[in-house]
Amino acid sequence: MLHRWEIWFIIIQVVAFQLRAGASIYDEFKVNWCRQRKWRLDWQSLQKPCQNLNYRRNNGQLYKTLKTSPEQSEIFGVQIRPAGEYSRFFVQSRTQRAQKKTFGGDSWRVRLEGPSYIAGTVFDHNNGVYEVLFLIMEPGIYKINMILDYTLCDGLINPPMDWFKNAHCSGHLKNVHLSKNLFSEMTGYINEPLLCAKRRTLTIPWQRLSEMEIQNNMREADNECDIQCNLMWDGFGRWVNGYKWKPYMNFTRADYTSLRNQHKHYYHAVGRGVFWVYGDSLSYYFYESIVSPMRRLCLTVFKECNNTYNWIYPKTLYELTETCGEVNLHVPRVLKYFRQVLARPDMDTDSALLLNAGAHYIKTTNFQGYKEVITALISEIKKMYKGQAIWKSTTAIHSQTADIMGAFRRFMTNHRIQLYNAFANSAMCASGISVLDVYPISTSYPPGTKDGVHYNSEAFNPVIELLERYFSS
Repeated sequence: MLHRWEIWFIIIQVVAFQLRAGASIYDEFKVNWCRQRKWRLDWQSLQKPCQNLNYRRNNGQLYKTLKTSPEQSEIFGVQIRPAGEYSRFFVQSRTQRAQKKTFGGDSWRVRLEGPSYIAGTVFDHNNGVYEVLFLIMEPGIYKINMILDYTLCDGLINPPMDWFKNAHCSGHLKNVHLSKNLFSEMTGYINEPLLCAKRRTLTIPWQRLSEMEIQNNMREADNECDIQCNLMWDGFGRWVNGYKWKPYMNFTRADYTSLRNQHKHYYHAVGRGVFWVYGDSLSYYFYESIVSPMRRLCLTVFKECNNTYNWIYPKTLYELTETCGEVNLHVPRVLKYFRQVLARPDMDTDSALLLNAGAHYIKTTNFQGYKEVITALISEIKKMYKGQAIWKSTTAIHSQTADIMGAFRRFMTNHRIQLYNAFANSAMCASGISVLDVYPISTSYPPGTKDGVHYNSEAFNPVIELLERYFSS
């Protein structure tokens, strides 16, 4: 028979073990929660595996020897946690001869499909190993959909000089599908599934924490990540059956009030001001989704909505006659048109500017040029604009085809979108400009894109609803 002190000793040990286990669960969760959010700002790490491209196309035979094979590469180190906690697995890239690779540079797209749809975050460890991290909230059986788009940093190649002009402004070749030999390099686009994942499923157990504990973990981790950013939309979550978007954190009215307080140096009186959407076709179609039919954002929250449609410079929708004038990036010219919007009298303290400079820069300009554009746009906003500027990230692309891509979109790759987004996001955060990150909601959208780039308007209804609540609070 146990003495009373022995019973108490056992109870204390059990409680202590449970407390340690709880702390361990949270500590692991916090690390991964913060890693995922810092990843979308860390453009240096995204670029690092491709700093040295000496092994690339200088030697055709060497390229064939070193490129990754999606048939030979394999999954290992699967770590499954219950719903509400992060799970992950690793992929060892291999060559066509099944040799382990020791460097990075591959472009993988990963989605988990089951009771919900989640896009995995892929970390390139630059040693031939790729880590896929994901947070699943709904328990059940999930299929792995993992696609290799490019290898050997083909997904990060900058467009060659004058490629756009030669591809689209050269007589009979203008606006037609082009051969693989004319700058498009379609042979570099792999678009093949990881063979060992085709029939691979993951079973996510029921949660071991209560819903309240999970939500508390998210909020505590979010506060401890030490990311200095005016983040208007976190963007992370999942699509559940019926294509309904569910963010990870449950937002309350108090959250929106807190969010507004973070941006209290901006003022918006409900029913006044203009909501201006500035960007390329991705932004234009977003604008269309708020005016056709007219949403509350444009009817009652703001006095009106308006937009500027650009490729790199202002364009008329579907007007292709000036395409060839956009070959060379000229930052002062970009700023000239941008100032015309900022200087409008209706762009006052009650106004809001939803800004993106993405798709056409990604596919026609090099990364250094893009950094110069973003830096210059931020400078103009800080000098001239009195309302609230909101940076909207560029949406993800899904599977492409030769007809869709051709030379026209050869450099519009998911790898480049991630890199350009990360720089722009980090620069906007550092400058105190609000960030609305739509990349996560788009990359996990189950139907994918309509044409390889653009989405159905329903995909961004949650974003519109957030903007309406934010500017109404």
